[in-house]
Amino acid sequence: MSTEPNRILQPTPEAEVLFSRWLKQLNDEFTRHQGYERRCDIVRDELFQLFRGKPHGGRTQAVLQTELSTNVIEATLDPRNVTLEAEYLEGINRDLYGDRKPLIYMWQMFDRSPMGQNVWLGFKFRCMIGRHIFKSMGTRVKIHHAVQFHFGYNISIGDDVIIHRGATLDDVNELNLPAGSHVNPFATVGTGSHKHTPVEHEY
Repeated sequence: MSTEPNRILQPTPEAEVLFSRWLKQLNDEFTRHQGYERRCDIVRDELFQLFRGKPHGGRTQAVLQTELSTNVIEATLDPRNVTLEAEYLEGINRDLYGDRKPLIYMWQMFDRSPMGQNVWLGFKFRCMIGRHIFKSMGTRVKIHHAVQFHFGYNISIGDDVIIHRGATLDDVNELNLPAGSHVNPFATVGTGSHKHTPVEHEY
C-alpha cells in the first residue's frame, strides 16, 4: 500500500508562510534555550495557546471548586507537572533525557491537538523538534502521526526515512534507521533485548 502520492500537496500560500514562521520561532527558541526549566516554559506557553486559545497567565488560584478541572488541565500543560513512561524505566540516562523531556511532551501533545491531524505541518513539526530530541536526523525525513519512542537520545535517523503512523521506535538501546528505510504503520522496530523494568517509585 503506497501512502506517498506523486502529486504535490500543500496548504494555501498564506498558511504556509504562517506555519513556517511558527516552526522557525520554535526552532530558534529550542536552539537558544537548551536547559530543562526554560524549555518547560516555552512548551507550557505554546500548549496554552494550542489547547486553551490564550496566553499563559501565570500561576492559577485553585480556590473555586467549580474551577478545579480547569486548573488541572492548565497544570497538566506544564511539562514540570507531568511524568512520562520513560521516566519509570531502567536504563534511563537522566542527564540526556532531562533537557529533552519538555520537547518529547510537546511532540506527544501536538499529535493530540487538532494540528496533529495536519499531515503537511506534522511532517515539518516532527522533523524540526526531532532534531532537538534525537541523536541525529537526516534530511527529507517524514514522520507520520502517533509515532512513539522512549528516550529519543538513542535514535539515529538517516536521509529519506519514512516512519508511518502508529509505529513504535523501541529506543531503550541504540536504534539506527538507515537512509531510505521505511517503518510500516503500527510496526515496532528496535533490538528487543532490553527489559522494560519500572524504576521503584512512590505514588
